[in-house]
Amino acid sequence: MLSGEFPRWMMGGSALSRRPPLEPLSSFPIPIAPGTRIAVLGDSNVSGSKVGGPAVAFPAALEARLGHGISVDSLGRGGETAGERQSRPLRLGGAQLCILMYGTNDAAARGWLSSHDRVPIADFRDALTQIVAQCQEQSAQVLLLAAPPAGTAAIEARVAPYRVAMREVAIATGSRFRDPVEAFQTAKDRPMLTHDALHLTREAHRLLADWLALHLVAGS
Repeated sequence: MLSGEFPRWMMGGSALSRRPPLEPLSSFPIPIAPGTRIAVLGDSNVSGSKVGGPAVAFPAALEARLGHGISVDSLGRGGETAGERQSRPLRLGGAQLCILMYGTNDAAARGWLSSHDRVPIADFRDALTQIVAQCQEQSAQVLLLAAPPAGTAAIEARVAPYRVAMREVAIATGSRFRDPVEAFQTAKDRPMLTHDALHLTREAHRLLADWLALHLVAGS
């Protein structure tokens, strides 16, 4: 029952499991006009849980990197699934780009230690599709990000189908897609996750913001 469940712990947290990224969809970089508003939707790895909150999470770091009066609003909630987000009204406040990153909680990534059951893949796809539609109805482009890499083989196996489903929703809705595992390719043997093997460390949030900034080009 415990096979593959233990992280590779190290000083300051745990290491990432290594896997190849899923293939991107649509063209990059995405041009972002000065003064654009971006909304980032997701779970604790959007809200910055375990590392100090929104002020140190990647949406805030991304805003600092982009400059040009671009604002990045974090709409993340710790523990949230796509279905829970879909069940609430979505008010983007004029955001012109939505970035969505879900799947870890939907997969009940901790297995038998999870506080809730796994969300069926079909329900996950449906909820994501409806969130994307809500963004598009408010005239926002959509970038879907696969759930970030985890720190054990067992968690990776649980989350993997949800990453694939995220990409399938991008295809079905005409959205862009990237796999954030790309952000950590050079971070070998450094603690990118906290000791729970699920939450990004402060350094990982910075690397994720750096990587996203490469794909969102601000200019006139």
